Amino acid sequence: RPTDVEAMMAIANCASELGNPALSEKYLRASLKQSESAALFYNLGNALFDQGKFGEALCYFKRVAVADSEIYAMAQRNLERCHAMRRDR
Repeated sequence: RPTDVEAMMAIANCASELGNPALSEKYLRASLKQSESAALFYNLGNALFDQGKFGEALCYFKRVAVADSEIYAMAQRNLERCHAMRRDR
């Protein structure tokens, strides 16, 4: 079981690209046990969104700090998408 956050994020990103957001979520959650970052929150939000877990995805997109301006802007767009998806249900 990897303990290197960067390695786990790389595995999570590969899983996401291969269409396996559940596996991506697993590795991102493991990464969060060791470190927190805007990229981790954003990527976990995306993995949850891709599984239809819009409420939980919202929580992680909201945790992206304003200080990380580029990731923050992407998270804000995804927050809007989550709200729209939840309304459509």
